[in-house]
Amino acid sequence: MKESYKEWYPLDEHLPFLIYTGMTSTYAGPLKLFFKASYKNRNNLNEETIKVTVEFEIQPVSYRVGDESYRQRTIAMLPSLGITSFWISNHSYFLNDFYSDAGELYQDIEFEHLLIVTDNTIFDVILDERPKVYITY
Repeated sequence: MKESYKEWYPLDEHLPFLIYTGMTSTYAGPLKLFFKASYKNRNNLNEETIKVTVEFEIQPVSYRVGDESYRQRTIAMLPSLGITSFWISNHSYFLNDFYSDAGELYQDIEFEHLLIVTDNTIFDVILDERPKVYITY
């Protein structure tokens, strides 16, 4: 199987490459991932920091946080790195392993694999509904 990823722009605009800062998760509530990013302000050319929240209103079907060798192998499959942190796939090893492990339970449901790449962490999320993304300055 060949993995394939395409860039995802959750706000219909390019976000800077993200740095992971934390997460919250409760059994009955949403999963939230927190990031920050620095960028140059066009008006005054100063570097500013934005905070980015990725909120999964419905808990993802599965997710994992990784680094090390898996991260390196996955990054090698991406068309470009350092331009965006968000990638979507319908053909990935993570999705393939999930369907294999689930047996017949999810065979008729088509999920997406959301990949979030940061400077030192990678987030794999299997979902049936894309998250909401918020920016605060």
